[in-house]
Amino acid sequence: MDIFLKATKTKLRFKSPVGYLTTEDLWSLPLTAPRGTRKANLDDIAKDVAREIKDDDVESFVTKSTASPKNDLRLSILKKIIDEKLNDANKANDAQLKRARKQKLLEAKQSIEDGAVSSMSKEQIDKELKEINDSLDSE
Repeated sequence: MDIFLKATKTKLRFKSPVGYLTTEDLWSLPLTAPRGTRKANLDDIAKDVAREIKDDDVESFVTKSTASPKNDLRLSILKKIIDEKLNDANKANDAQLKRARKQKLLEAKQSIEDGAVSSMSKEQIDKELKEINDSLDSE
């Protein structure tokens, strides 16, 4: 069964500094929070769940805690959401870099075109201006 389907069917909740969160709430959280703050963020919630899993495993060598399967599901969901958010951030960063590169190329092209105009002789400029004026007058 899909992890998100299982989470919604079992009404899975995630402990956070602001209370319990639904799976849907996790998508609106940042990946990390500034140091020294206890704001809800995916990294801290995932660390807490991983710590709980580790503690559950040490608790008994004979039986596994009933919280462990739910915590395994929690950690899987958190990892998936973190991966998606990192991919989205990388795509946005790549798009920003491409937009910046495009702007530089357009500026370079404009500079070349400006250079071509400034390297024209006075006669060439006068001739082109006359052609433009003539075409504007005929409209």
